[in-house]
Amino acid sequence: FKFKEKEDPANYASTISAQMARVTDPRDYLDPPSRRIYNQTLEEEIMAHITPDNFNMYISSLKLSPDSITVYGPQLTEKEKWYNTPYRNLQIEQADITNWENVDLDDD
Repeated sequence: FKFKEKEDPANYASTISAQMARVTDPRDYLDPPSRRIYNQTLEEEIMAHITPDNFNMYISSLKLSPDSITVYGPQLTEKEKWYNTPYRNLQIEQADITNWENVDLDDD
């Protein structure tokens, strides 16, 4: 809820309690059932379209720092305009992209 807009506490409590009343399995509070179902066909369809030219990777960690480079990653040098969240955009080097494009497929 770190980035949630402020709202009336009574309305928020009412909404949350109504949502909680609809949940029949307590594990669904932590992980919605639709996210637990593995769909190999869907994964293969998605992977068929991903290439180094159309792929973005987002890495998030509380251990990254706006103050300095850490063993977990680079210094976060930019701030998001709405919540001042630190972040950093890095370009992937062309040599890495070339290596990824030329990877041999595993027999498995």
